[in-house]
Order: sequence, then C-alpha cells, then structure tokens
Amino acid sequence: DTPLLIECLNFNTSGNHELIGSPSTLRHGFERPTHRGHFVEKVQYSFLDYISSGFELNFMVAVDFTAIMEVGEVIQFYDSDRNFPVWGFGGRTSDGHVSHAFNLNGTSYGDEVVGVEGIMSAYSSALTNVPLEGPTLFNHIVK
Repeated sequence: DTPLLIECLNFNTSGNHELIGSPSTLRHGFERPTHRGHFVEKVQYSFLDYISSGFELNFMVAVDFTAIMEVGEVIQFYDSDRNFPVWGFGGRTSDGHVSHAFNLNGTSYGDEVVGVEGIMSAYSSALTNVPLEGPTLFNHIVK
C-alpha cells in the first residue's frame, strides 16, 4: 500500500511558514476512513476586507503623556542647556498658512522651549491656538 504524508503549515505572509503537524497514513486508510474528523479553517481578514464588507469603525486615540514626561525627564539631563526645539505639523499657524513644520511654541523667531515642562506647555498652548489642517506631511519635520 502507498504511504501518504500530510503536512499542515501555519501560513505567514513573510513566507516563513511554520509546520504544525505531519500525520501519515496509508492510501487505503484514506479511501476507507474508520472515523470522521473535524476541522475549522480560520481566515485572517485584512483591513480592506472589513471595510469593503460594510464594517464601521470607532476611531480611538490615546496620547501617552507619561512617556514624554518619563523619557524627557531622563534625556533632558544629557542636553547641557535643556533647551529643546519643538515643532508641530499639519496646522494652520497664526498667519493663516497651513504649515507642515512650525515652531510649537508659537513664536516666529525660535523653536526652543526650556525643559520637558516647556514641551508640555507648548503642546497645550498649540492645542487651543493652532487649528488642525491637513494633509499630514512628515517630510518637513524629518528633514
């Protein structure tokens, strides 16, 4: 009788598929099964699959203020003057123009604030004084 090997793999989009199991049987055992098994196929849907099928999303955002405080409180001591340049992007500045790189402190003459407290103060002020405007373009900030 002819042996039959079945390999079950966990498919990964990276191409690095993982072997889950590899049962073997003889061909005649496959043709005349002694019992019936059960399996469930799990499909991993993409974001586009959900949207195109009519799903609605609830957009949720969490801003981590602790990270900027905790990381900033440590890092600031490695900067000798503790003056930090802080920029914003995707906002309409006081002169009415949409800017993809503006001084978050609201001044036109300098981009620095003093300490982590200055970062938080500039951010808080910008939230109330700078209307949000798109599109989101990171390239001006990254340069």
